[in-house]
Amino acid sequence: MAPITHALFESASGYAVFETKLSDDIGSRTQAVQQSITDLAKFGKIVTLVSFLPFKSAAQALENINDVSEGILNDYLKSLLEQIVSKTSKKSPVLLAVFDSNLAKSIKDALNINCDVSEESQEIIRGIRLHATKMLKGLQSDDLTKAQLGLGHSYSRSKLKFNVNRIDNMIIQAIALLDQLDKDVNLFSMRIREWYGYHFPELVRLVPDNHQYARVAQFIGDKDTLDEEKLPDLAAILDNDSTVAQNILDAARGSMGSSLSEIDMLNISAFATRVVSISDYRKSLVSYLSEKMNAIAPSLTALLGERISARLISHAGSLTNLSKYPASTVQILGAEKALFRALKTKGNTPKYGLIYNSTFIGRAGPKHKGRISRFLANKCSIASRIDCYSDNPTPKFGEALRAQVEERLNFFETGSPPSKNADAIRKVLQDLALDDGDDDDDADMPLTTLDPSPKKEKKKKRKSDAMDVDEAEDDEPSPKKVKLSKEEKKALKKAKKEAAKDAEGEDVRRLFFKLDHLRPSNRHRSQNAQYQEPIQHGNPEPDPVVNTPPSTPPPGPSTSERACMALQNDDLAEDAVVITTLSTLPFCCHEDLLTMTRPALVAVAESLNARLPGALRISLSRTHTDTAIRNEIEFVVGLRTEMPMPPAPRAPRTDVRHVPEVDADEEMNRTPPTSPSSRRGRRKFQIYGTPGTPMLERLLEEDEEGGNDP
Repeated sequence: MAPITHALFESASGYAVFETKLSDDIGSRTQAVQQSITDLAKFGKIVTLVSFLPFKSAAQALENINDVSEGILNDYLKSLLEQIVSKTSKKSPVLLAVFDSNLAKSIKDALNINCDVSEESQEIIRGIRLHATKMLKGLQSDDLTKAQLGLGHSYSRSKLKFNVNRIDNMIIQAIALLDQLDKDVNLFSMRIREWYGYHFPELVRLVPDNHQYARVAQFIGDKDTLDEEKLPDLAAILDNDSTVAQNILDAARGSMGSSLSEIDMLNISAFATRVVSISDYRKSLVSYLSEKMNAIAPSLTALLGERISARLISHAGSLTNLSKYPASTVQILGAEKALFRALKTKGNTPKYGLIYNSTFIGRAGPKHKGRISRFLANKCSIASRIDCYSDNPTPKFGEALRAQVEERLNFFETGSPPSKNADAIRKVLQDLALDDGDDDDDADMPLTTLDPSPKKEKKKKRKSDAMDVDEAEDDEPSPKKVKLSKEEKKALKKAKKEAAKDAEGEDVRRLFFKLDHLRPSNRHRSQNAQYQEPIQHGNPEPDPVVNTPPSTPPPGPSTSERACMALQNDDLAEDAVVITTLSTLPFCCHEDLLTMTRPALVAVAESLNARLPGALRISLSRTHTDTAIRNEIEFVVGLRTEMPMPPAPRAPRTDVRHVPEVDADEEMNRTPPTSPSSRRGRRKFQIYGTPGTPMLERLLEEDEEGGNDP
């Protein structure tokens, strides 16, 4: 390996190129450098200065140091190296010692100069840096130190993108001072009320505001000096309320307070002046904090307000620290003592911390406070990150997030589905028209949302058909699904049901069927074996026959487990019978319906509504009582006869099964069981034997000759 001929040294004052004189032996020259690096006399014999190119200004120094740190060869350094290469002969090639490997690669590519970044080169440059103040001619001992200090500050500021208008430390100090002033003003106001109350006790009742009380006490002084001439000035202090001013004058003339000496009144007046000045300064501090928050964290301020946002930043230490916190940490920020106490005692952890003071949590119901606190903490985390990492902060993102929280509150109250976060952010980006740089990339980024409409199943294509498909369709990326919360899924499901109800026609098809039996559900089977299975004679009857144009039947259970249910219209002139099929009935008899809770009744009604047209479905609104739902269920399955049901004609048949005769009056007069234990031993009502359901073997159309009527 050839010895190093030159060394490049980048300093805060300029570029310097040194010529090195080392032997060809690698071991001897490395040892010689290490032994002479601390001795300037020995090191000066190995390394000598060839050329020095100083910087003309601090801005040029900052520009060059940025290029060097990124491994870029700029024109200023390139001119120096070209000058050095031109002076050397072709017989002795240049091997340049460089400290940065990226810069060495750039020099090699641009000037075709061989560079070395080995340990030997590092030792040489380290010795040059150690004796730079003495080896660089024309520089004094302090010049290089000052240049390094100034360049270091400039370089750090440019890397951190330091902005004096976005210093969050001022927010931390301002909110701490504001909290302290609130305590001091309150304490001093109570003190001035008690102190001045010895002289004028009636003033406490007439002026309840602390700031106005201190100003009035400062203005009046001795109550005996108050007269009609001072009323206009007194009214100006009281927001131009002449009535209160007149009341104060009347109370001063007949006051029960004691007289004070002149020195006591001077001290009271001085203290009142100090309280007024502190109150005025507090108001100016509030306006300063508001301006500072709108400049540093506008989105967070638009979402929560100045005071709560400033307390979150103060508690986290900085806006950057707050942006790094997850939403779960932001939610309980400020409730650390309660959190650790709950973890120690294995109790319930707190639901909220500083964000409890937000108006959103106060407006939410008791059952929804935890949900809205989680949702609000999530939006706070998003807003803090937008404020921290945006070059141009704007409050529009915070306004959009605040609207989302309002929609979520409305969702908890009314059930209306809220908008998606992706849609809200996309709308803000479109309003801001971010068409440059990274913001443009963010605005054009496809944010797909979940389509509430169900996807259609694609049929398998043959190979011949697949050859005709355009290749561009295959290359289209499939949209990514956005993960939904439980509340949003429930809202989508509710919207699907309502759309299905609106789309469903009100026409009732005329069906002809053969009544077989109604099968009770398994969970109501008694211990008596004769009622555990339905009574069935002969072969199972076929499925209902539709006497209308053919259509696609809804999917249902197997024929062996089907039960039939008949309905008739209220108007007897309309010859229409509705038929539906169920796998098993969700209840056994009237007694079961009486013992069911509302969720069980709603479940039974929903199972029946799934097979009924919209005009005949059971209402499940909140205003609908359990008794009304129970009555409608009984009417649907035939246990109740509020609506007149004409008798259906019997068709002659040979294989009529034997049905025991049941007296309707006797069955209606039975006393229902009052407890589950008394109900177990009783014979359960058969659905086909209860009053209101005719024991039909077959329902035919009233006019048998017109079987094909529309």
